[in-house]
Amino acid sequence: MLVLAGMFAVSGYVAAKLTSVPTEAVTGSPSQHGLRYENVKFPAREDSVRLAAWYIHPGRSVPKCSVIMVHGKDHHRNDRNIQMMEVAADLARHGYSVLMPDLRAHGESEGERFSLGYYERRDVLGAIDYLSKRPDASHCIAGLGFSTGAVALISAAAEDRRIRAVIADSAWPDTHLILDRELPGESGLPPVFTPITMFMARTMYGMDLNSLRPMDSIDEIAPRPVFLIYGGQDKHIRPDEAGMLYAAAKDPKAELWVNQGSRHVRSYADHPKEYIERVTEFLDRSVRAR
Repeated sequence: MLVLAGMFAVSGYVAAKLTSVPTEAVTGSPSQHGLRYENVKFPAREDSVRLAAWYIHPGRSVPKCSVIMVHGKDHHRNDRNIQMMEVAADLARHGYSVLMPDLRAHGESEGERFSLGYYERRDVLGAIDYLSKRPDASHCIAGLGFSTGAVALISAAAEDRRIRAVIADSAWPDTHLILDRELPGESGLPPVFTPITMFMARTMYGMDLNSLRPMDSIDEIAPRPVFLIYGGQDKHIRPDEAGMLYAAAKDPKAELWVNQGSRHVRSYADHPKEYIERVTEFLDRSVRAR
């Protein structure tokens, strides 16, 4: 009994650490890239967590479409590793307005816990609601998510059909699969602690991480187009796992690009010209198709 109690106590501590994020102040602004923008706030859907964001106006009077850009764990809307501001600037120059929120518990947004996309799905849904009510935004909404942001985007798009097109950069197919592989190394504990940690995350914070399986929800996005992007040198998402999510889309129009030389969420940073050409061509086709 003492051993079991100890295992649950340790797993609870790991769950608390896993769902905590370091405080990182938002630096820079879109004006540094010559962009016209606004600081905005809106509530997440369901629990009304207040989210801070930049709304970037397009390089034309009427946007082709509004793109929700969703960052990953531990950073914020201006993630320098991804070079999110540069991506947003390129999209704006191609005629797209861009909404760049800080996910809950990140940047300037409210919230206390990170949930690997489980609750962050609500943040994306809140962004959809905000854009749908904004009079100068396009009625066309698309999404571009990175890592955790891509997982949250897939879940939100499966639920809300107002997202017309999805670009998921470095999304994993199954959260349990990723935690089974990565949590022991991150926590320093044997694999037997992983399911207990997931149980404690659900008990303590309501996060059912076992249910967070993008490969189960991505096919619900069809017939809306999906574009999956991966780095061939990604140490977190294996090539076969990228193939698992692509196959799960069950849509002959789904697209997959594996950038062989890049690491996790580094495809734009390594090949910005090719990246933005592929992304804007995909978006342009998707907008015309609707």
